[in-house]
Amino acid sequence: MAKAKETSQELFGEIEQVGTTNKYCQIVWNGKVTDRTFLSFLEPQLYDRLTAVTYVSSPRFFFKATSGFKRVTLVLGIPEGSIAKQFDWLNPMLHLKFWNELSDEQRTQIIDKSIDVRYARSGNAIHSKIYLLSGPTGRRVLMGSANLTQHAIQGAQYEEIMVSDDPSICDIYEARVEQILQETVDYIPDEAKRHVTAIDLENASPEVFTRVLQEVVAQDKVPFIITTDRIAEIKANIQEVEVEQEQVVLLKNLIKEIAMPQSPGKQVITAANVTKKFEPVRKLFVRKKKGDALAEMDLLPKLTVGSDLNMYRDGNLTEPYAQRRLSGPEIAVYLQHIEHFVDAYRQFTVEDRALLDSQKSVGEALLYAFSSPFIWQERDDITTNGKGTREAIPPFMLLAGKACSGKTHLLRFISILLGGDEKYYHYEELTPSVIRAMLEQRNNPSPNVFPLLVDEVDKEYFAGQGNTGEGNLKFLTDELSGVHPVFIGTTNSTFRGSGQVVRRMYYLETVSTFRQELRAKSEGFFKDSIEGLGASLFKDFILRLPEKLVDISWYDGTDYLAPARAVFRDYYKEAGMEAPAWLSDKILDNYYDRGKRVWRDIYLKSPQAFHVAGGYLKVDPRELWPDSFERYSYVKLLSTNVLKDEQSPILLYRKEFFKFIDAKQRSRFMELFSRK
Repeated sequence: MAKAKETSQELFGEIEQVGTTNKYCQIVWNGKVTDRTFLSFLEPQLYDRLTAVTYVSSPRFFFKATSGFKRVTLVLGIPEGSIAKQFDWLNPMLHLKFWNELSDEQRTQIIDKSIDVRYARSGNAIHSKIYLLSGPTGRRVLMGSANLTQHAIQGAQYEEIMVSDDPSICDIYEARVEQILQETVDYIPDEAKRHVTAIDLENASPEVFTRVLQEVVAQDKVPFIITTDRIAEIKANIQEVEVEQEQVVLLKNLIKEIAMPQSPGKQVITAANVTKKFEPVRKLFVRKKKGDALAEMDLLPKLTVGSDLNMYRDGNLTEPYAQRRLSGPEIAVYLQHIEHFVDAYRQFTVEDRALLDSQKSVGEALLYAFSSPFIWQERDDITTNGKGTREAIPPFMLLAGKACSGKTHLLRFISILLGGDEKYYHYEELTPSVIRAMLEQRNNPSPNVFPLLVDEVDKEYFAGQGNTGEGNLKFLTDELSGVHPVFIGTTNSTFRGSGQVVRRMYYLETVSTFRQELRAKSEGFFKDSIEGLGASLFKDFILRLPEKLVDISWYDGTDYLAPARAVFRDYYKEAGMEAPAWLSDKILDNYYDRGKRVWRDIYLKSPQAFHVAGGYLKVDPRELWPDSFERYSYVKLLSTNVLKDEQSPILLYRKEFFKFIDAKQRSRFMELFSRK
């Protein structure tokens, strides 16, 4: 029986050997093949200076691999075949991201010039891979095909490296590197060096990026000329990148379908698995026809708005979608199913203390989903009547939670209640451009108001650029007008957003997690919850809600779901049932509620990290969290009313902070004692 081939995560020479030589990386040292590893030739105990000409995908990995040298010069190359990468120097964000990925020690070394990062800025492409070592013991040169990246060092790919300690060979490549260096400029802008610490790119002012751009352009004494042919190449490259992303998604889905567990930590791919999963695999290769982006929405129903806010489904304008109201007993059946679903959080989750909070989040999600076909109307009403601005009523609702927190089941439940037959989109099926087209409904004579239901939304959708990120959310929330649907998505609880992002969405979080050992029972419970359900209650709701919207006085500036609450409280009265405790009477603030809990715990555990400075508290996140992402994540959980300055050390309004975490301030004596 043939032995399955494995991918490897070892260093060159430690992956797989044939005889005494490296299988994946052949290293020739002074004319002879050796089984020494690539990294073993970078010997800071023998050489004190390294000059590396290489592509770097992770600054953190590169400088970890080269730590120990007194002087390091890194000349950045670009990946093979990448035209657009030749113009990375023109993007200030990339320079600053590189800076942010460095450790505090490495940034200090750049400032004192013991580390120098260079780049061939004028549109030139550096594909050379040369590593020069020098020190009291002599010189060494490594050159060949391998970049000093984690993928190259730890991947199972064939590479060739020549190592020479011959002074005449070293002379040749020292001259070559010197020739390359003459065409390079400093990659780290002075703007970054002035900050010393990492820069919050999400909240940095546009002036920061503009200053960096001015700086990198000014480094070339001769104006840079870019030909129209090169611009055409860049545009073509963008299309290639989009195709590459499509292939990566396909690869991920293929592995998901055909890879089977073999042993702990390993999965196996066999022809038998492909045969067994033939139909789902076949569907992965079904290509969608290009055309109107709105055609992608065929998965979910189309719901259009007629006169007097009547709703029509799937273009049938002769028959209203909702035609009659339900009786009290009929309403009671639906409410019992909803309460049954919500009760799952009591029966099958781990954290009982968070039970009511999670149930309230579920209740709010249902109210928002039921109201979704009218959100556009409410946004227009408050603007027309001078009660507020559109951004006060967000067209985005985000359901966040840890794994096994029930957020996908909640999305399925919403889909059923609204007539979507449990269907929803996976984020990977949509592009940001398609999502935007679905929301904007441009040139659509019958705009669709059925909500866009999307599972597992990538955090990059709220933090990226172009059709994603803060700018995208700002535009859609502030400017989207007329008839349009809303976006209802799920994401994991690691989501972090700036105040500008968070206040433009309804963020709801289910804190409780479902117990794995009760998974089978909870699945059966869910099936009971949806048994026999359809869209009848939703149809009744869309007949009632317009009556609540006639009087704009319902909107007090804080609760855009007040009309929906009124309808549901009417439901409980007509059904002869008592309204449950989880039916909230106000908009929830889950995101900053979590921030309150987290920062209260931080303060109570580490009060010495909070230094009094007049009316402020100074907190250096580096004292609390060594990891930069951790620091970023925790700072983002602070309310904008509390945060004076996000630059490290962060500055908090003292009174507002203690009010935020619901804790007493320390005594005046303790404040003076801790003052710095």
